[in-house]
Parts: sequence; C-alpha cells; structure tokens
Amino acid sequence: MQKQTMQTDYKDCLIALSLSTEEGAVLKINGIVRDRLPLPREAQWSMRLNSTVQTDYEWHEFIEARLSCSQTVISIVVLANGEKIMSHP
Repeated sequence: MQKQTMQTDYKDCLIALSLSTEEGAVLKINGIVRDRLPLPREAQWSMRLNSTVQTDYEWHEFIEARLSCSQTVISIVVLANGEKIMSHP
C-alpha cells in the first residue's frame, strides 16, 4: 500500500494519520509520532491508536483513531474527547 495521509487542524494542533505497508498506521500530533501499529495482513481487521495532547494552558484532549478494514475498504474515524474531528470515507 502506498502511503496515504489525512490530517486536520484541531485547536491549533495538527493531527495526522498515515497508512502504509512499510510504516503501518501512524498517529502524529504536531509532527511527532504519538502511536504506531503495523497493519494486519488479514482481510478484515480493526485497531485503535491514541494519545493525549495539550490544547490549552491546563486543557488536554484524548485523541483516538479507530480504523477498520472489511475486505479492501478501510474506514477511519478520529475522535477528540469522543467528538468526531475527521473520518474517511
């Protein structure tokens, strides 16, 4: 799989999720790798990547990426404190 990346600016933080055969699934916040998992070889799978990020003086957000694959379609939802901030498809 060729490297594919999706990203969003959330409360002045750049949140990016990339997928590739070589690197697996990688969650980056402000350019720093915060979580990484290899992509499973099975046709159907699911995984979660997560991290916290400080978005204000004393405010932290829990960032979670939920990925699932059914045959050849990969679905992605990225949440911040349970609120969807980006998704595909």
